[in-house]
Amino acid sequence: MLTRNILLCLFLVISLMAADKPGKIPLAELISDSQYFKAALGSKALLVTDPKTGEVPKELLHAIASARLNEGIQFYPLPKEAVQPTPKKRNAPEYPAQLRRKGVDGAARLLIVIGADGTIKAIHCNEATHPEFALAAAEAVSKWRFSPATIQETPVPVVATLLLEFDA
Repeated sequence: MLTRNILLCLFLVISLMAADKPGKIPLAELISDSQYFKAALGSKALLVTDPKTGEVPKELLHAIASARLNEGIQFYPLPKEAVQPTPKKRNAPEYPAQLRRKGVDGAARLLIVIGADGTIKAIHCNEATHPEFALAAAEAVSKWRFSPATIQETPVPVVATLLLEFDA
């Protein structure tokens, strides 16, 4: 009976916590668990390429591999005749105050999905010198807007990587 009451209390506490923010997953969890990013991709995805060489940047391939995104997803380079996405609106990330006071420099590398509408559809942080830099970078990038990539004038979603640096 005691065990049942404890479980009931635990269920109520969890329910109340969930009711506080229904359906809301914390940003820290979204950017650190690659499964959320993978779910946004589907089974096939286009990758941005270097406009000069037409090659997928090595850091993008490394980020995909380190996040284990290449398991079950087919990636294709954006064709040479395609138009690459270009930033229209980007705000600098807010430097975490505690790290600035301590004079801590750092960086965060993010994988992003730029949707066919130019908005950011998914973010995954595959490396950061400090978790607070990852959160600050993701918060800023989530508000960025792009002219989307296009193939024969048709907007298409693409995967890209960004490095955001923080200098105190």
